[in-house]
Amino acid sequence: MQAATRVGLLIGSSRTGGNGAGLAVWLRQLLEDRLNAPGAAHPVELVPVDPRVAPHPLGPVVDGARLPSQVPDAAGYGAPGVRAWSRLAAGCAGLAVLSPEYNGGYPGELKNALDHLYREWAAKPVLLVTYGGGGGLRCQAQLRGVLEALRMRVVPEPVGIRLPAAYTGGSERVSPAPAHGFPGFLEPYVGAVHGGADRLREMLLEKPAGSQWCAASRRIAARMLTADMACSDARRCIPIALYSGHMHASRLLASSSTAQYTDCQDSTKA
Repeated sequence: MQAATRVGLLIGSSRTGGNGAGLAVWLRQLLEDRLNAPGAAHPVELVPVDPRVAPHPLGPVVDGARLPSQVPDAAGYGAPGVRAWSRLAAGCAGLAVLSPEYNGGYPGELKNALDHLYREWAAKPVLLVTYGGGGGLRCQAQLRGVLEALRMRVVPEPVGIRLPAAYTGGSERVSPAPAHGFPGFLEPYVGAVHGGADRLREMLLEKPAGSQWCAASRRIAARMLTADMACSDARRCIPIALYSGHMHASRLLASSSTAQYTDCQDSTKA
């Protein structure tokens, strides 16, 4: 029997009493069914990652002795929880990330989960599913930048679920065990999730070249260098790049060269 390909379902919020638990169950069912649809060449096992359950919660990165990018394998991490998290992440061929939008961004526990590791994320495909009153679009944009900085391959079409007002400012919630099925407002998003799952499955079978990890940074740098034609000093534009989170592009801009892209790993120790 063929071994299943493992895909992690990283749940972004640890808040209780919200919509996250119910949406995670809804999303898991859709992804499992679609990724293992009849005719699928390889079975897929979806592995939920609850930020409230071991090896989480990890908390912030407090070990500054060396960067996660400098740790060669799981045994090199100092904390047992991080070693377990490394092994779990390394054992997954790809990810789906479910995140709410809080105050224009994504939860801190999700950032901590990503920042504790580095090499484990490289080249893995990831599907973004966000939710909130506006669909989590600002959260999506921020997460995409972070995931690309970690050299992940983001599914081009993320899913943004707009929660009705009753589910944000009211008392309604998406239940993880609905008595009469999931709420009707989720139905229009089923097709988008299926499409994302199909593309994720395709990307799981692809073997990306190393240059693909840096493609986004190259595009960003090209746009910035083009815009810099109106700037008298290219280095004065660097803070803009840093503020927007595009560290790779800022270094390329500072060198004023688009001819060479030898390494897109962010070695900043700040």
